[in-house]
Amino acid sequence: KYILRLCFLFYTLLATTNSKSFALLNANIENHHGGNVNRLYLKNDRELLAYQTLSIIGGSITAATGIWHLAIPYLYGWMPELDRDPEELKRGVEATNLFMGLSMTILGIWSILLPTSFIKNLRANRVWTWTMFGLWTTRVVFQIVYPQFRDNPPLYGGLMAGFVTTQVTFFVPALLVSF
Repeated sequence: KYILRLCFLFYTLLATTNSKSFALLNANIENHHGGNVNRLYLKNDRELLAYQTLSIIGGSITAATGIWHLAIPYLYGWMPELDRDPEELKRGVEATNLFMGLSMTILGIWSILLPTSFIKNLRANRVWTWTMFGLWTTRVVFQIVYPQFRDNPPLYGGLMAGFVTTQVTFFVPALLVSF
């Protein structure tokens, strides 16, 4: 199962990083706007660099979180623990973890690709960064309301710091492309 998951992840990465697709999408964007597309309407190159850098950092953390979640059941031996539970529950946990891990990985990859390969599409970049900010804000709020690892303060603090850091790496770029 682990090998199948990695193969599916690799296929997804290849499918989303096809350079011909990027060229066609950027050409369509330029044609749609009459070839007059400003670079996200950012005020200067420093803002553009900040936007791209923070988005890439946030995307990398998001993708790494997804990959980590694909490996967690095997790294921490969850599967033998689930053997005593009903088969449907075990499959449900596996499916939820697989879907969550793949989703986070794909979201992270797109968070890297949009500010680099699709830099001319202001609307897509704006919507994407606000969406990712909302996603990570939800995770921060969930950690506050339903804390994970409250009995282990260093782990709880580390998780919270990671969630807030990722949230900020999307909040600043969202502001940069919005105002």
